[in-house]
Amino acid sequence: MKGALPYLLGVLVLATSTGTVAQDWSFEGNARTQAVFSTQEKLPFWIYTNTNYERGELSSASVYSAAQVAFTKGPHRWEVGLSGFLRDGVTDAVARRDLYLSYSNPWLQVVAGAKKQADRYDGLSATNGNFLWSNNARPLPGLRIEAPEPLRLNRTFSLDWGIAHYQLNDDRYVDGTWVHYKRLGLITKFSEQHNVLLQAQHVVQWGGTSPFSGDRPDDLEAFFKVFFAREDPVIFLNGEPGDNALGNHMGSFLLSYQWKSQAGALTFYREHPFEDGSGTGFQNFPDGIWGLHFAFKEKNFLDAVVYEFITTTNQSGDTGISSNDNYFTNAEYRSGWSYEGNIIGLPFIVFDRNVEIDLVNRPVTLNSLRAHHLAAKGTTGGWEYSLRTSFVERLGRASSRLEVPLENWYNYGTVSRAIQGYGIVGVVLGADLGNTTSPILAGGLTYSYSF
Repeated sequence: MKGALPYLLGVLVLATSTGTVAQDWSFEGNARTQAVFSTQEKLPFWIYTNTNYERGELSSASVYSAAQVAFTKGPHRWEVGLSGFLRDGVTDAVARRDLYLSYSNPWLQVVAGAKKQADRYDGLSATNGNFLWSNNARPLPGLRIEAPEPLRLNRTFSLDWGIAHYQLNDDRYVDGTWVHYKRLGLITKFSEQHNVLLQAQHVVQWGGTSPFSGDRPDDLEAFFKVFFAREDPVIFLNGEPGDNALGNHMGSFLLSYQWKSQAGALTFYREHPFEDGSGTGFQNFPDGIWGLHFAFKEKNFLDAVVYEFITTTNQSGDTGISSNDNYFTNAEYRSGWSYEGNIIGLPFIVFDRNVEIDLVNRPVTLNSLRAHHLAAKGTTGGWEYSLRTSFVERLGRASSRLEVPLENWYNYGTVSRAIQGYGIVGVVLGADLGNTTSPILAGGLTYSYSF
């Protein structure tokens, strides 16, 4: 698989019609800045979380800028995008967010490079609607091939699919770790008002060079073992030989039901995570996300609202061969499901940057939790606002409970207004309360401009 990416980029060079079709060039750009004052060294949780690392927890100021050039010819679209940050309080003050080349038509989209995922549920979800892949970390560099929109099979059924190959190029325990990703979803449209989505997604950390076991398999045979989660002979950290699935596997099953009424669209979604056979067998029930999203048809003060209940307290129990799932961490890929010290999935799971990773210690320290998350957004009198509040009870790890659970209440709000010809100005506020920490209060100003 090494060196495969340059060859796969050839997918972007696709044949198009030689007839006379409409052609169009377009350019978009935008910039924004934010300055925040906090009563503590850290910022409130939601001011820096799910920002693609635009801000760190110690950032008091940040600048973001982006540019996108696109060429359209009939049903075909080529696009180049670049965006980046300048912020304080992090190791690398300057970093890219997006850097990509893409091609799309009505049935296929190919993205080479790093590109932010689209916002789901009006940007109100605690996980962006994905337990495994929120917008908490910077986009990973790689190659993604997928359906831009569900492919209609007939009047009732449509198919969604995607497959990707990424590399974790940060400083981590297994250097040069690769990521395999795929998803498959079936949408059933019962009527104009009712539809159901059933989706499975699968993520694997594999390859790379481990300081304990050396170079991990990364050839074509290894890829097929990773793709189908086949077992492979291994030497465990205790020195004993055995069999285990090659790589660190994670996944989720999603059930989503949407009902469209005259008032708007109501969506119920249930995402169930798994890390091994116990998870695919639902032995870790009720872990995962239980969510409701309502988007109002008439935008009158309240545009959309989301409520989510999230739990990771079961983790297949504490006995048996597949117990203690220990979400987002792994015995071999000990940096866990993280990128640059940021959890890639559910952001309520804690990554401790102060942990020195070795054969004993791992940085994913608190992954057993319960959370209630409520968020809303709307427009009134030319002002746009968004609010979110999250109560999180962290219990420790599945195999190591805290004597006293950590309780945190995260609150966040923004108010902004567009000034014609001059951009958008706004205010951001945050307040965190906890049973073991002092309150964190913060306020700041934002400004953005598009061209």
